[in-house]
Amino acid sequence: TPHSFPDASDQGALVHEILQQVYLCAGSSSLLNQITQDQVRTICTTCIEQNFQRFPAAFRDAQVNVGYQPVWNWIEFDRARTFDVDALEQTYTITLQGVEFALRLDRVDRVNDSPLVIDYKTGRHAGELSALSTLSALEERGASVQNPQLAAYVIASNARGAMFARLGARPRVTGIASSELSLTDRGVDQVAADSWSEQVGVWHAQLNDLVGEFVSGYASVKPRSASLCKHCHLSSFCRIERSGG
Repeated sequence: TPHSFPDASDQGALVHEILQQVYLCAGSSSLLNQITQDQVRTICTTCIEQNFQRFPAAFRDAQVNVGYQPVWNWIEFDRARTFDVDALEQTYTITLQGVEFALRLDRVDRVNDSPLVIDYKTGRHAGELSALSTLSALEERGASVQNPQLAAYVIASNARGAMFARLGARPRVTGIASSELSLTDRGVDQVAADSWSEQVGVWHAQLNDLVGEFVSGYASVKPRSASLCKHCHLSSFCRIERSGG
């Protein structure tokens, strides 16, 4: 409602906007190394004033730290990389089974002259995000894609890598990239450069299958792993157990 205080979604959107403004000012690793805490705090204050005008001044002042701390923690983490920012909050499109999807990517960097997608995560479970499966982990081409979001981002932007950036007290990244990007981040799987096209082809086929099922109304129960069933709270509705699957 117009009188409710910001929820987790609002806070996440605010952090995304602050990061967008930071990287508009510091669109390369060299410029990021020059940005100061005072500059970042000023950006935070401006974004909060614009988005939370309806709230009391005391509340807005308190929100500055809420927005500032995860952003500054990420900046310090990100300074270890070498990059140039190619795009921020830009919309890309991908067509699967005749259906066009519009995807808004948080950020696309250029690393070693190749594009890398970065997707910020601010929620409570951001640290639990899994990376995309590499070819070695796929049992068959028809297997379901573990993370369709990053796969779609890679295909839409012709990127050579993609990763989730977990924001918080201890930032970290998880993802997958072609070896030509020479990423050294722990949590980013490397794929040989000459195998990257094959990897993207697998994701494209998996996404086409997924969208095809949705368009046709097909809704089979296909858990990625039997271990997921151990923690499922819908056993009374389960079609896997009844069929002996």
